[in-house]
Amino acid sequence: MSVAHKPWLRSNIYLLRRESGQSLTDLVELDENPDKRIDRYNLRIDDQPALLVHASVSRSQARWSKSLTALTGAEIATGSSNPSAVLLIDLDGPVFALCYGTTGIHMLSQHAIEQGFGLRIAIRVLEAEKIRQLTRLSLDSRARVDRSSVAGGQEVGGFGVETFAEIVNRIAGRTSSLNISYARERAVSFSLEGADGLRLYLPTDPLALIDDLRGLLDVLRQPPAEGLEFIEKVERLRRKDRRIPGLDRRLAEALDAPGQRAVGLSVPGPYLDEQEEIQSYELKLGRNRRVSEEVELEQILGLVAKINPEGRRAALRRGRIVGCTDRDGMEPCGQPTAAELWVTAELPGETPEDPHRYVFQQGHWYEVHGQEYLDFLRREVENILDARLPWSLPPWPMDRKTGRRIHEGCYNRKVAEADERFVLLDKNLIRSPTHPTGFETCDLLGPDGELIHVKKADSSAPLSHLFSQGLISADTLCIDRVAVDQLKAKISAVSPNHAHLVERPRAVVYAIHLAGGMLTPESLFTFATIALVRAYRHIYSRLGIPTYAIGIPSTP
Repeated sequence: MSVAHKPWLRSNIYLLRRESGQSLTDLVELDENPDKRIDRYNLRIDDQPALLVHASVSRSQARWSKSLTALTGAEIATGSSNPSAVLLIDLDGPVFALCYGTTGIHMLSQHAIEQGFGLRIAIRVLEAEKIRQLTRLSLDSRARVDRSSVAGGQEVGGFGVETFAEIVNRIAGRTSSLNISYARERAVSFSLEGADGLRLYLPTDPLALIDDLRGLLDVLRQPPAEGLEFIEKVERLRRKDRRIPGLDRRLAEALDAPGQRAVGLSVPGPYLDEQEEIQSYELKLGRNRRVSEEVELEQILGLVAKINPEGRRAALRRGRIVGCTDRDGMEPCGQPTAAELWVTAELPGETPEDPHRYVFQQGHWYEVHGQEYLDFLRREVENILDARLPWSLPPWPMDRKTGRRIHEGCYNRKVAEADERFVLLDKNLIRSPTHPTGFETCDLLGPDGELIHVKKADSSAPLSHLFSQGLISADTLCIDRVAVDQLKAKISAVSPNHAHLVERPRAVVYAIHLAGGMLTPESLFTFATIALVRAYRHIYSRLGIPTYAIGIPSTP
């Protein structure tokens, strides 16, 4: 009995990058498997060059059959067949890949897949008020992934997306503006989901199919829908992106560049919350090992400098850093983290024609698109820095013995000893149901109950940790009564007159001493800027707590 031909074929569509001189065959990667049958057909669709690859794996008995028979004693005679296909169509330069079956996508060269193609189509044609699903990644040290769904659809703002601080990598909703054959046959909107690929009904008529694919290229030339523009501002590069080897090479060169300012320290998620039991850190890179009370950028760079430039990137990936409960680095607590998670970097485009900025964070590369996005962040920081407090902190002094600036703990203690308006709370952890392992409420409590978070940094990279720390503290003290009561008890023990000031946070202050100069929008790393704006908007706009960022000058 014959199967009726249908005019529509549901397809997973990808756009491919093709290097100069590459053929369509070069864009397909097939694994060697004696059970796999592969058929290739060079053809033309409406006079456009095309390649059809069909693969199937047929077995008379499934791989797990013998083991299951041995386990149960029952004879299992189950075979399997897993067909898949990919159709590549060359549209005079751009190449589309139409994938079918569960493994069709895996037949493509992963280097060739244009990341976010489906997402870019979706944000240009979806109805902005009828978004049904979002998958997003936070741009902070925790790199949290969140997937939210609303059956009936809503505006992006309803998902609580922080448009400047999160990457949306998948979006779904309804559209009535995508000009393709399937849509023209219907008078109502239809569902569309976009990520790297796009899932659509395509016509089986060759002329109509080519017309639809050209129509998708036309969509990419349009601006995004109003309210969805932010989605294109920052993009996380796939690990197999062809630009990554060059970025890794430039990162390796920057690691020991004299006076480099491109590389900084970034605290990974597991160490964001204070861990009182940690007395030291063990650092291992290659054959080199070091134990220190704190992880500092200079320590990592010192170990990296002993490794040949071509091996540095791999050394960071394989290197490990772990907190220890003893001062000798012999008793680790928890699992080691990759050394690359402690390093952040920012690089400009490799050529003057490349206007983008590349950020290395949490072991991944990100591409920041558009000067207007960076200008927006700078304006936000300018507004934050313009706010003034009725008091200031004293300059950061030098240590006469070492000739270097004193440590943060020493500075905080000197401030509290010299001015009774300030209460020392540095490393005084609070444990509560929200944070059973403990968190630091602040370094100093200010004259009017301000939670002051103090940081000395050689660059702005470590400030992402500081901004996240302040956000966590303010958030917890607004919702966790146990934490508030513990904080009041700690303050009453050292300064009873201040205890009444912490019933609810009065203000959050980020007090920062930058060794390289004063705190300005230009002196902040991009991700540190994002973290500051994110913390400010959450603490001030959502919690209603005034938030400040002030610079601490140096003594002459």
